[in-house]
Amino acid sequence: MLRTTAAGDKVRVHLSNDFNSTPMTISASSVALSATPGSADVAEGTLRPLTFDGERSITIPPYGQVVSDVVQLEVPSDSDLLVTTFAPGAQTGRSYHAKTDQTQFHAVGTNVVDATAASAFPLSQDTWYFVTAVDVSGGPARGTVVTFGDSITDSGRPTRNANRRYPNFLARRILAEAPHAQLAVANAGISGNQLLTDAAAGAQQGPAGVSRFARDVLGVTGVTTAIVLEGTNDLARNRTAPEIITGLQSVIAEARAAGVKVIGGTILPFEGGTIWQGITPAMDVQREAVNEWIRTSGAFDDVIDFDLAMRDPANPKRLLPAYDSGDRVHPNDAGNAAMAAAVDLTALVVPGGSAVTFSASGVRTGEPSTWSATVANLSSTGTIDSANLTLNVPDGIVVESPSVSFEDIAPGTTQTATWRVSAAGFPKAFADVSLSSTVVVEGDIRHDESSERIMVGAESAAPWQTYSTEPGAEFAFASAQIGLRTTGRDFSKASRYFSAAYQPGVLADGASMVTHVDFQDSEGARPWARSGLMVSTGVATVGSPMAVLALTPSNGCALTWNSKSTGSLDTHRNNATFTGSAWLRMDRVGSTFIGSCSQDGQSWTTIGTATPTGFDASPSDAGVFSSAVNSGGADSVVAGFSKWAVRTVAAPRAWAAVDGRTVSLTAAADGIELSRIEYMIADGAWQTYAEPVTAEGVDAVSISYRAVDSRGVTGPVGTIKVANADSTTAAGLEALGTAKTVLTGDQAGGIGARVVDAAGGPVVGARVTFTASGGEFAGGVAEATALTNAAGIAVAPLVSSSAAGVITVTAGLAGNLVELPTVTVTAPASALHASVSASTRAVSGKVVVTVDVVNESEEPVSLKVATRYGTKSVAQVAAGESVSFDFKTYLAAIPAGTATVTMVGSAGTSSAAGAYEGR
Repeated sequence: MLRTTAAGDKVRVHLSNDFNSTPMTISASSVALSATPGSADVAEGTLRPLTFDGERSITIPPYGQVVSDVVQLEVPSDSDLLVTTFAPGAQTGRSYHAKTDQTQFHAVGTNVVDATAASAFPLSQDTWYFVTAVDVSGGPARGTVVTFGDSITDSGRPTRNANRRYPNFLARRILAEAPHAQLAVANAGISGNQLLTDAAAGAQQGPAGVSRFARDVLGVTGVTTAIVLEGTNDLARNRTAPEIITGLQSVIAEARAAGVKVIGGTILPFEGGTIWQGITPAMDVQREAVNEWIRTSGAFDDVIDFDLAMRDPANPKRLLPAYDSGDRVHPNDAGNAAMAAAVDLTALVVPGGSAVTFSASGVRTGEPSTWSATVANLSSTGTIDSANLTLNVPDGIVVESPSVSFEDIAPGTTQTATWRVSAAGFPKAFADVSLSSTVVVEGDIRHDESSERIMVGAESAAPWQTYSTEPGAEFAFASAQIGLRTTGRDFSKASRYFSAAYQPGVLADGASMVTHVDFQDSEGARPWARSGLMVSTGVATVGSPMAVLALTPSNGCALTWNSKSTGSLDTHRNNATFTGSAWLRMDRVGSTFIGSCSQDGQSWTTIGTATPTGFDASPSDAGVFSSAVNSGGADSVVAGFSKWAVRTVAAPRAWAAVDGRTVSLTAAADGIELSRIEYMIADGAWQTYAEPVTAEGVDAVSISYRAVDSRGVTGPVGTIKVANADSTTAAGLEALGTAKTVLTGDQAGGIGARVVDAAGGPVVGARVTFTASGGEFAGGVAEATALTNAAGIAVAPLVSSSAAGVITVTAGLAGNLVELPTVTVTAPASALHASVSASTRAVSGKVVVTVDVVNESEEPVSLKVATRYGTKSVAQVAAGESVSFDFKTYLAAIPAGTATVTMVGSAGTSSAAGAYEGR
């Protein structure tokens, strides 16, 4: 459980494996608002699954960090946020924060990240794991104050579960007394932390302040100001004032280099402290020397005299009793409030503070759009020296002059930039765009980025038709995606408020409709918002018979239909396990519709079978739809659909193989699930197949077989004859196939032999022996056997050779031998080569790794480039062509590393690597 300071409508979560020498997998995670302060109960409609590049599971490399994809969630200021992670198996070397003074909730052995009730978390403790930060954006905050220090910053000794740490009080002061400052507050305190000395490996006190400042302060999103209060634990271990001052100078230099304002806090008095042994007067002499330097040296941009605010006037070497938690070192609630009160709020704002706002609207085919960004000087005295704005758009979105600059923006004034934006072949209905800004105020540099998701594409596209009950509904049709934005107060029974894109009369008996819901963002976090597939006798006809299969934010995949002639959507089935994006499929059999959902498009779950009243044999309208289900609110749902298709699904097929008098059956369905295989011996009853069937007795017998798919459709019946027990003698052995030529190491197939009896008919179940000369079969053997099928054919196993030459394969049965067509093996014409170079650079304060690759092969190849920060691929790179890849690390500093390139071409596979320096 974390306490927010800034409000916003977008959230992303940072996870850490910083102290682990092995990779760590987080198989699922989520974020939500707490229903009541301090509770693990989730506020209704706020649970959001977290993904990483679209996947719920993420493996964090050794000593690495990852940042989740952004999710839409309305987060109030000063509220409790629940971040839940599931790490399977035993975890060693995990990152953790030991002292939170806040109950943290746990469960062991079970993945309950999507649970909404506190009862799912029976255990509690004071420590949280893996999570290092939560970014809340989309609200008024335009900068972050990071409080950096030891346990006095981490928490002091406040009332538990009350959020009364000094950074909490400071955040509330900013909201109440200086909302114009537009600042969030991040707590980077660690109990027991020292400025100069690292804790032992795995200890809760963490790396030294001088070591972790870059990660824990400069790496915080949007940091503008740092308050440094370190040195108490160093003094308790007899470190001297000159040593501590040198450490403080180090963090000051780092902050200045990063353009972050740095404020020094004087060290609180601790005479009589009971948490250490051997407190001496000499330690206090060193403390006063450090404080005098902080106050008078001018090294910091500003100073907060915590010592003066917290000491007892009657005994300045001790805490004021009213502020003492009892150990004479840590403040209590009143003391934490007094520390926050000692902060001059005007000192937290970078001189000439600024705000950049960004507005982007949809881009329609053939209709350029106008976007704007405004730079506001919030200061009453300081001038903004310069402001540089750059639009970042994906390929296919065209911007005239994406970069704009302003100079000398006077106090209290604004400057606005506008851009003409158009779409040219962009394949999707939505585009994620952003504005990067760099504002310089009296030498201080501030970088920021704002993002928007816009609709792109045509508002209509034949043969699609649109229908909506909602004014202001928006549609977008692109080559690879359909987009919908709509309201809708309900979608149940007689209340049908929705928007749909559909094709008339396309879903006939035996057809299947499928789509992928790429995303669904409910602006109001509505648990029953719906986006998915719709089939109806008339989509645009009020009250028409209808069945829908939809993905919901909190209730999984749901199938709804009308069971009565009134058209009321009164029947419902759902499976709550589906989250995020998903595949949806509706199969039609007569007037029945089978709804299925899948997370990967391979493994499907049947949600239910609907037989709506009012359908006949006619093909039905079919398409995609969305409804916000907002209970009369104004909030919308936004959804993207891809890979929508309707196709006729063939009946399932079954096949038989015979070994003597034993028959084995296999089957496959046409893109849907197989229900079962059935068989019948002679004229007996149909039985469900579970294992190979052995015909009893010695007489010849016929076995019939068929397959049944998940729709209940039965495929064609096949029949195989099992010969009598003594009919294994073959009268003839014929070679089958054609000569082959392959490369060394490649396998060749498609050769075999046919076995016939004296009458020229096929011999079923005969075992043919194949022998390879000059090569080997799969598994590295030179001899293998195969049984003849219903046509009397035995297929030889795949054969290969690591050396050039000719492979000869012979087939043998009952003393008969026949030579099969030869396989000629040749060496590859050439090898694959590439040159790789890698480098690093800083973009907006974060490191980007760039990998350049030149294809030095004599043929085109496909490339895959892998770094510890991700993997990227390109399908084809021509001979001699060069390509470049950028990997965003989201970190202010990274160690040296290696980029690995894998090439695949007709000549085989090869790899190369390039090293990059740390930055």
